[in-house]
Amino acid sequence: MVMRDKKTASYRLMFRWLNRALQERRGDSSVGALSSILFDFEPAERKAFIAEFDTKAERSPIKVRDCRFHFGQTVVRNIDGCGLKTIKNDPIVAKWLKQILGLPLLPPKYV
Repeated sequence: MVMRDKKTASYRLMFRWLNRALQERRGDSSVGALSSILFDFEPAERKAFIAEFDTKAERSPIKVRDCRFHFGQTVVRNIDGCGLKTIKNDPIVAKWLKQILGLPLLPPKYV
């Protein structure tokens, strides 16, 4: 689906439309029947899905996950945007960056 913008309201409309389309075509099946969903690192998209399907509720069976690749892209872009691009190749900074990029691989209780 092509979207004009990356606003939470736009994503909410898209998820409502998708849910209705699935219900019409498959009866009881809908987005709510998912067990997990993977997002790129787009905050508005994630926020809209959580709002539409109440995935923070304990009764929700849907696990919301983010793409590790896009997480890495976001971290590197933020480092570059803060004017730290020139020191990124320093051995100490490179080690620190690798450790940050490895955080998603740890169980949440260790982060």
